[in-house]
Parts: sequence; C-alpha cells; structure tokens
Amino acid sequence: MPETGLTLADLEHRDFATVPEYAAVLRCDPRTVRSAIKAGEIPAVKVGTEYRIPVEWLRAATAPPLTAEQRAKLTRLLDSQPARSA
Repeated sequence: MPETGLTLADLEHRDFATVPEYAAVLRCDPRTVRSAIKAGEIPAVKVGTEYRIPVEWLRAATAPPLTAEQRAKLTRLLDSQPARSA
C-alpha cells in the first residue's frame, strides 16, 4: 500500500527514505522512482531487494531554486573568501 500524505518534514530525522516514501513526497508512482533509480537519475543504495534514497538528496532535489538576489549574495560571499591552497 503506497504512503499517502507524506511530506519531506515527516522524514526530517531520517537518513534514508524508501521508494514508496519518496514517491509519496513527490506525488508520483513508485514505479517512476524505481525507473529513475535504475537510470541513474536518483542516487540510491540497495538493501536486500529494496532501494533506499538519501533524504539529504531528496531535500536538495526538491529545494526551490535560488532567486537572482540570493544567487548574487552567494556569489559575493564566495568571492570574498580567501583562496585555499592545495
């Protein structure tokens, strides 16, 4: 039975999400998620016969894009950092 009504906040204290949980957050079919995993579009580890997806990746993948103002602030911040030597 697929998960329903699940949000990313529900996974806040977890390191990994199952395919049905990921599908519920994105409101898509679990088969779509499995296909994306097999195509290498979603990182996952296989545990037995099931996949686990890093919740941190899920957060990054669903985060809203930066606005032009946020991007400019980030660029200024990074440009102001001293260069690191190798």
